[in-house]
Amino acid sequence: MNITVNVDDVDLTSEIGNGYDEEGNPAARTLGEEVARKLANALMRDEEYPGLRRKVMGLREEEIREQLKPIVSAAIEEGVQETNRWGEPTGTPTTLRALIIAEAGKLLKQPADNYSRDKGTWIDALVRDNVQKVIRAELGAVLAEEKAKVVAAVQAKAAELIAQAVKEGVGR
Repeated sequence: MNITVNVDDVDLTSEIGNGYDEEGNPAARTLGEEVARKLANALMRDEEYPGLRRKVMGLREEEIREQLKPIVSAAIEEGVQETNRWGEPTGTPTTLRALIIAEAGKLLKQPADNYSRDKGTWIDALVRDNVQKVIRAELGAVLAEEKAKVVAAVQAKAAELIAQAVKEGVGR
């Protein structure tokens, strides 16, 4: 008895059954989807998977960044029309770069504290906070060094006084 099976025109898009799509709707399942599912399951069980996943994610992010660069550059250089809150054009068209620079300028001039306005502008507060941070770090190092010198001097003087007291006590 000979059994012969002929399969014609099978490729990865061939339907092999029924399943469900991401939204839970009935959908045909293809050979390519099943192969991909089997490969993904096998790959995730492999001990090299975490490192491979990091590499793939890094490559994906790099590719996304490369694809977005010209789009973002074009958006920054192209003219845009400012509008009011109803979408009506106001003023003359300008570049996104000019709008960004204008917004940055506004931010730098904003009050640091909208409640009392005693702290100056946002940039004043930023500079003040960073200067304080640097001074604290520098003073902390200097104070620690001076403290170590004082402790050493006190220990030396205490050792001298103890030695003198012992000498006098033994000499009696």
